[in-house]
Parts: sequence; structure tokens; C-alpha cells
Amino acid sequence: MKEASGGQEPPEFMSTHPSNDRRIADIKTKLSEMEATGEISPTAK
Repeated sequence: MKEASGGQEPPEFMSTHPSNDRRIADIKTKLSEMEATGEISPTAK
């Protein structure tokens, strides 16, 4: 998505959605939490 927008994004506080970087970080954090609690199987790395 970042490449598609040419790297141009409004400041996150002016947007209705989290920034792409924050969205990716939040997903990675949630995946780690779910793996640690056994909700999902660990991903292949």
C-alpha cells in the first residue's frame, strides 16, 4: 500500500485508519501474542 501511494500518507491523527507501518506492527504484535497463548500455531519462519 505504501508503494501504491508513492509513500505519501496524511498524518495518522488526520486519518480514519492507522498508518500502514502501525497496522503492520500491530498485526505482528497480535500474532506473537496469539502464538504465545496457543490460540494459533506458531508461524513458520
